[in-house]
Amino acid sequence: MFLRRRGSKEASSETSDLGINEKALDKRVTKAQTKAEKQNRQAVKLLILGGGGSGKTTLRKQFSRLYAHAFRDAKVRVDLKDVILHNLLEGMKLTITAAEQYAGGVKTPEAQAACAEIKALADDPVKLTDQIVAAFRVLHEDPVIK
Repeated sequence: MFLRRRGSKEASSETSDLGINEKALDKRVTKAQTKAEKQNRQAVKLLILGGGGSGKTTLRKQFSRLYAHAFRDAKVRVDLKDVILHNLLEGMKLTITAAEQYAGGVKTPEAQAACAEIKALADDPVKLTDQIVAAFRVLHEDPVIK
């Protein structure tokens, strides 16, 4: 490495080249940020509600046919699995609370044990276990939860 004096012609050309590279890099970063913000604004979140036979599954199948390529990435599938499990648990907790409040709760001892098990689960991410699946099955068969 050679040392150059500050006022030399070579030193000034190097600093001006660095300034140009920094400006080009800044421009590319700004452009990428603008593009990402635009894509984020265009994202649409959709909650589909409706009774049985109203076409929710048909609509979901159409979306998957049209946009399935977006969900092929393994990380996206794992993230979605966690979100879906969390939503199922929260939905069941709300259903149990409503059943207790409006219908006096579930009646069978198996369903009462399943309710206690589901309500005891933390709000943090939970792994799906056979025990949770069994509790959901028991609750889905209970007439009050249905």
